Amino acid sequence: MRVLFVAGEFPPDVGGLGDYTALLARHLAAAGIEVGVLTRAGAAAKVAGVGVFPLVQGWGSAAWWPVLGAVRQFRPDLVHIQYQAAAFGLAPAAMLLPVVLRRLGPFPAAVTFHDLRPPYLFPKAGPLRRLAVELVYRTSAGAVVTNGVDLTCLQGLRFPSGAARPPLAFIPIGSNIPVVPVSPDDLGRLRRDHGVGPDERLVGYFGLLNWSKGVELALGACRQLIDSGLRVRLVLIGGSAGRTDPTNLAYAGFIKRRIEELGLGKEVLWTGPLPAGEVSRWLQAADVMLLPYLDGASLRRGSLVAALVHGRPVVTTRPPDPRAIQPLSGGEHLLLTGPRPEALAGAVREVLSDPVLAGRLAERARQAAGLFDWDGIARRHLDFYRVIGAGVAC
Repeated sequence: MRVLFVAGEFPPDVGGLGDYTALLARHLAAAGIEVGVLTRAGAAAKVAGVGVFPLVQGWGSAAWWPVLGAVRQFRPDLVHIQYQAAAFGLAPAAMLLPVVLRRLGPFPAAVTFHDLRPPYLFPKAGPLRRLAVELVYRTSAGAVVTNGVDLTCLQGLRFPSGAARPPLAFIPIGSNIPVVPVSPDDLGRLRRDHGVGPDERLVGYFGLLNWSKGVELALGACRQLIDSGLRVRLVLIGGSAGRTDPTNLAYAGFIKRRIEELGLGKEVLWTGPLPAGEVSRWLQAADVMLLPYLDGASLRRGSLVAALVHGRPVVTTRPPDPRAIQPLSGGEHLLLTGPRPEALAGAVREVLSDPVLAGRLAERARQAAGLFDWDGIARRHLDFYRVIGAGVAC
C-alpha cells in the first residue's frame, strides 16, 4: 500500500505537527507501508524509508497543482492530510483538497484533525469558518481525531438522509521526544551544571511559546512560590517560537519582559531549542511539570504527552470538557486546577510537599504511556486504512 501525507510543516521546521508526521511516516514505513510526504518548499529532513517532497511554495489555491503533480507521480492508494489551520498558514485552499483530489483524480483523501480551529476566509466570515472545517470531514474518505472533544464534535454532525458518514477514528498523538535512559547521577549533574542547588526544587515547562500556553501563569505561580519561602527554579525547556503562528515572536518578547518585571531573571532557566535527547534529560530532571494551557489540558498537546511518557508528575489546567483528556482523568494521571497563578502555585506546592502524591502521579503517567506508543499508533492507522478501504492487506 502507498500513502502520501500532505503536511503544512515538516522537520527541520519547529512544530508538533511536523514532528508527528515524520514519526508516523517512519513507523508506517517500518510496518511495510510505502510512505511519501508532500510539504512546503525548502529544506526537509530525511526519514528512513520515506520519500519527502518539499514542493509547495504556499498553501493558497496554487498549491493544488504541486499536490496533484505529486499524487500523479507517487500514485498513492490514499492521500492523508495532516490538518491544522495554522500549519497551512490559515489558508482555506488546503481545506478543499479532498474535493479537488476527488474531482481531478479521483484520489481518496483522509484527514487527521490536529485541532478543529477554522482557517481565515475573509472579514466577518463568522459561521462560514466553522462550516469550512466541517466540509473537510464531509468530503473526506475518513478522518482521525486526537482527542475526545473533537471526536464528539464530528460525531454530532448531521448528514442528509441516505448520505454516507465518513469513518471516524480516535487515535491519540504520540510523544515527539523519546525517553533517553539517564541515571540519577547524570540528572543531578545536569541540575548542578545549570546552577540548581541541592535544596532547590525544579519546576519544568516544555513546549513552543504561544499565547495559548499560559507561560505567564507559570511565571506568576513561581513568583508566588518563591515569595512564600519555597526555593524553586523554573526551567523553560525548548521554548522557541516556531514558525506557524507569526504572533509567537511577539509572545516570546512578552514573556522575556514578564520575567524581568517579576524579578525572576535568576530563577528562570531558558534552554532554547534543544535536540530531542537533551529535552528528554531536562524532562526527567524536573521535579514537577507545570503546563498551564489557557484553554485547558488536551491530548492534542504534544508537550503534555511528552511529560506523561517521561513519567513526570504534571500540574495543568482543567479542561472545560473532561473528554479532552479521556481516557486519562484528573487526580489520577494529572493534577488539575484553574488557570490562575495562585491556583497553579497551590497545586505545585501540593506535589512538591507530598512525595506520595508525586509518586502516584508519576506512576500513573508511566502506566498511561502505552496509549502514546508509536508502534501502537501505526497499527491503529493500519486498522483505520482497512476500514476506509484503502487497500491495506489484511
